[in-house]
Amino acid sequence: STKNKFCSQHQLLEKHSIKNLGAAMSNQEGLSKGDAANLSWRKLQPITDESSGTDQSADHIEVTLRATGDIIRIKQDPLLAARLGQRALTGEAGSPTEKDSATGACLWETGVVMAQFLEEECDDDDELFDSVLELGSGTGLLGCVLQRLRPSSSIICTDREEILPLLQENISENNKVAEGEKRNVLAMPYIWGDSVQPILDAFGRDYPTLVIAAGCIYDEESVPSLINTLRFLLLDSAAKGLVAIDEKIYPTAFRLFSKRLPGAGLSLNEIDIEHLNAKESIKLYWVEMEDY
Repeated sequence: STKNKFCSQHQLLEKHSIKNLGAAMSNQEGLSKGDAANLSWRKLQPITDESSGTDQSADHIEVTLRATGDIIRIKQDPLLAARLGQRALTGEAGSPTEKDSATGACLWETGVVMAQFLEEECDDDDELFDSVLELGSGTGLLGCVLQRLRPSSSIICTDREEILPLLQENISENNKVAEGEKRNVLAMPYIWGDSVQPILDAFGRDYPTLVIAAGCIYDEESVPSLINTLRFLLLDSAAKGLVAIDEKIYPTAFRLFSKRLPGAGLSLNEIDIEHLNAKESIKLYWVEMEDY
């Protein structure tokens, strides 16, 4: 595998013009008072990712694949995240769970680190990447990266209904196809814990060979549903799961995930990613059936 091919977006910020909604907030152009207040609120909340690799107040982020020079342009929706996130964290919409918030409307560093790892691992001859399912796709960065790395793969990106328009837009903009050609990256709605049959049908009534989830382990309430979905999808023992987490930000959710995973017949094996120079708290793990 080629090492260090992925150029994270903060390096590109010096080269590309990024429209920042924080700047728009100063003159209120295009923003209502409520939206401006929501964005101000969001920028002060711990829900934001403070790493230098992400800017969750920008309406677009650009990343480049060093191997090919391809630039992937990812649209974010900070205002959607602010509106729904505020409702969740202030109790207006119940507890701050995934179903109430819109964390998927912005890019998180766990996704950037997983993209770096996938660039190293993705190989045309590796059957692991024949069919890839992403849970909690959010902005769709990983699906777009995989499509560029391995156009022959079948890739399905999933998230909740309110995130789907943003996800679909990013997939469409970054994976142009000629008229009559079939796009190999699809977006579809899915709630963890629901039946996986629609997903299997989309894959031609077969299981995906790889299931990925970056930054999805942060809410204790959703952990059992996520584990159930992984268990259903990894019933084919040749399949693998790949998860990226930030243990420092959400330690309680990760401890619960780690504790309950063996009860579902799944094992968790940490991957050495020291060479990726990620934050120490960001970890990648393989998830597999224990008897495999």
